[in-house]
Amino acid sequence: MSEKKDTEQNMDLRKKVPPSFLSKLATVWRLNEEQARALLKINELTDKNDIKARLKLLVKIRVWLDGFFRDVEVEKQWLCEKHEMLDKAKPLELILSGELKNLQRVEGVVAYMCGH
Repeated sequence: MSEKKDTEQNMDLRKKVPPSFLSKLATVWRLNEEQARALLKINELTDKNDIKARLKLLVKIRVWLDGFFRDVEVEKQWLCEKHEMLDKAKPLELILSGELKNLQRVEGVVAYMCGH
């Protein structure tokens, strides 16, 4: 596939990302604009499968944490604390790092916590 066509498809995919979910996530987690953009790490070179994988992980993490904590403040606190299961890293920092593997690490810990 040509690079131009691939870039156009990624631009189309960006339009399909549900802005209401990302907006709500940014509000709940109190992210600034730069942090909110980092959630999906989208640019003209981002592969559409990568975007889908990131979005799927973000949805799982948010839904599972909401069901587990049932309190946005406690959820935010958990996201901002260092955790042994994440090698003393903060989940939110890992999520915002832009690395898919870090999103997967957080998703794995949240899945374990929540019994998934």
